[in-house]
Amino acid sequence: MDKAKILVVDDNPAIRKGLSLRLRANGYEVLLAADALSATAVSVKEKPDLVLLDLGLPCGDGFVVMERLQTNDGLASIPVIVLTGRDSEDIRNRALQAGAVAFFQKPADDGELLSAIRRALNLSATGTNHRVLNILVVDDNVALQIAFKKILSAAGHAVQVAGDGEEGLRLALDKSPDIILLDVLLPKLGGVEVLRALKQNPMTKTIPVIVMSGLSQSNEAKLRREGAVSYLEKSRLENSDALLQAINDAVLLPGHDGARQETLLRNTNEPDKCSN
Repeated sequence: MDKAKILVVDDNPAIRKGLSLRLRANGYEVLLAADALSATAVSVKEKPDLVLLDLGLPCGDGFVVMERLQTNDGLASIPVIVLTGRDSEDIRNRALQAGAVAFFQKPADDGELLSAIRRALNLSATGTNHRVLNILVVDDNVALQIAFKKILSAAGHAVQVAGDGEEGLRLALDKSPDIILLDVLLPKLGGVEVLRALKQNPMTKTIPVIVMSGLSQSNEAKLRREGAVSYLEKSRLENSDALLQAINDAVLLPGHDGARQETLLRNTNEPDKCSN
């Protein structure tokens, strides 16, 4: 099996060398670039499987590199993990909105960084088979839709997006997703109303719903009573770890798979009450 190719982009020679040694020790092929221009050139020529990207670079910065990748059809699907000395929340949010699947401040913990790399390459930390989930994201923030889709797609999941509550309900019924990520504040139909409707419908009541909000966790208990399996503050989603962990926890809930299968079979086998 071919080794995954990782492009390390950093203008610090010591950091490039250190990352290169650690990645090679973990079985990856490593490509190197010291500035934004060479990062783009190497990406076009070598088509790496993942880019580990600093933001402070000569000849343009990391955001320029991400923009160039995103606007090239042959490179747009390459996952990017940002590893930088910049630590402001605005920079984190901007990086995720630009398409990064994870954000780490230097110096990053080796284990966490390698775990994020494995997830982005659609590998599990234990080497077991990866389960592809169908995930419905219901959020009216276009930038967050893009960020969530990038993170979840890089983790190997199929993603659909709805921009309001009514569309979210319709897609939940039509597509029967494995997980729903639901914003609280939505146009047309609020997140709480959507959650209630999902839990009242036999076709959707067993779908795990993870509620996301920019508000504090003061409403968490209420939302859990309404049927949410988890509550995430959007401020926690500055990298992919919290989101992916919440999804993994939801899938591993006792009886989740059995309840989903039982509901789907029951509704498939029920006679059509409107056929006569």
